Amino acid sequence: MLPSWCTDVATVLRAPTVVRSGRASPDWRNAVPHTVAGCSLQGSSTETDFDGAQRNASASAATLLCPPGADVAEGDRVKCGGHTWEVDGVPFEVRSPTGRTSHLRVRLREWRG
Repeated sequence: MLPSWCTDVATVLRAPTVVRSGRASPDWRNAVPHTVAGCSLQGSSTETDFDGAQRNASASAATLLCPPGADVAEGDRVKCGGHTWEVDGVPFEVRSPTGRTSHLRVRLREWRG
């Protein structure tokens, strides 16, 4: 369980898999959303690639702390904090000895450009 100050609400987008030309890929146009309340979005890093005076691309990373058992999986996208993030890797369940601070830790990435 996370502390009471964890008040962010995340919208998780899960896309069905479609096969086009023999290749499986997520169909983000038909993604099914669900919300996870009681979260905390923690920014961790951002990088920008400049070519002279022009910005070419940027990459940002964050960690989303969710209540234990939250339905967030590898391959999902998460809308939170005004951004749409991609889940980077497998979410990790953190268990505390007393259960008071158990949570799901989700690494997020965002690319632009």
